Amino acid sequence: MNLQGEGNNLTFLVGGKQAFEVSLADLSQTQLQGKHDVLLEFHVDDTAGANEKNSLMEISFHIGHVMNKM
Repeated sequence: MNLQGEGNNLTFLVGGKQAFEVSLADLSQTQLQGKHDVLLEFHVDDTAGANEKNSLMEISFHIGHVMNKM
């Protein structure tokens, strides 16, 4: 997995193809945890009504080490 920052977006690439994209305006904080873990924290919308039951607050990724076969 590779990360690419372009404009106001953070793009996650897998095998050179876009897996998904996150708007930087939606992020409140990013953290590298060790060499292989990335944590993205999103802004919390405290103006959402009571009907809003689920919301994404953070997501973390483990980027494992890949060994090449010879």
